[in-house]
Amino acid sequence: MKKRLLIQVQLSNYDTNGKFILECDSNWQIWAWRSREMLKLNPELEIDLLIPGAGQLMTRPEDFAAEAFGSGRLRLIYKHTLPNAPATRFDFDMPAYRALLIDAQPEKYDAVFINDPALLPNFKALFFLYGKYVPKFFVQIHFVDHPIWSGRAKFPVEVSLWDRQVEAMRKADINFWMCQPTADVVTEDMMKEYSATVVRDMLSHSHIWDDGYSQYEASLPFDPKNLRFDPEVVKRAFKDKVVIFCPNRVGGKGRTSDYTHIGEFLFEKLPELRKSRQDFVVIAGNPSQKFLNVELMEMCGENGYINSTLRNF
Repeated sequence: MKKRLLIQVQLSNYDTNGKFILECDSNWQIWAWRSREMLKLNPELEIDLLIPGAGQLMTRPEDFAAEAFGSGRLRLIYKHTLPNAPATRFDFDMPAYRALLIDAQPEKYDAVFINDPALLPNFKALFFLYGKYVPKFFVQIHFVDHPIWSGRAKFPVEVSLWDRQVEAMRKADINFWMCQPTADVVTEDMMKEYSATVVRDMLSHSHIWDDGYSQYEASLPFDPKNLRFDPEVVKRAFKDKVVIFCPNRVGGKGRTSDYTHIGEFLFEKLPELRKSRQDFVVIAGNPSQKFLNVELMEMCGENGYINSTLRNF
């Protein structure tokens, strides 16, 4: 029996020009491969995947994850997305979503998977008010915000996602956690603000789905053509050096959030470290490009930073 699934993915990896970089966004990568595997498991499943407008993408999704589209049962629904991570959690164009997900759909969705929990109540209201039906709703919190008082909050109090996440977990038919530690800390925080009955109800429909990247992807040999650097140059540059790798996005200096603290390390700690020792080099994955690689080289190069995306250091 045919089943239709809609997936909304929370994407926050975009450059200074507002172009989304799918190939460097963990959420896109996870959902591209999840879709591929779900389609393999159920030959009668069809998936619609919401992504930013075609003109907002740096890479064609089919070019990055062609294997996921091989069945012809994975369809992309393009919707203009604000290139602003906090704003996307509050932006919901009801008429536009109605046109895309209800008026333009010949058949109903059996389930909707929400990756951006702050929007789950909006999507549920959309289908109830205009679709005259409510699919099953699943939510998985990929980016977890915490209460301000916890000391672990990632967003300022004015745009806190904490209570919106709790509402999504309560309203979802199934709530998935990325891992057990996340489930534990969120549950602990909820118990300090909500009644035991509310917490027990949320836990009654919550499960761990710790898939992330599959063993299949991890075991694939790399394609040298996709390298953005010359391995031989790297070997020479790193000879007899300690390598400090900063894989996550670089924030700070008022340009973007630095919740990963990579910006703090590069801009504040690295100069101090360089004063005491010179036997190291630092490279950064810098997937978000909020700071261009050439900017990081200019700001941090003298302290041991190497721009790993250039073919000639």
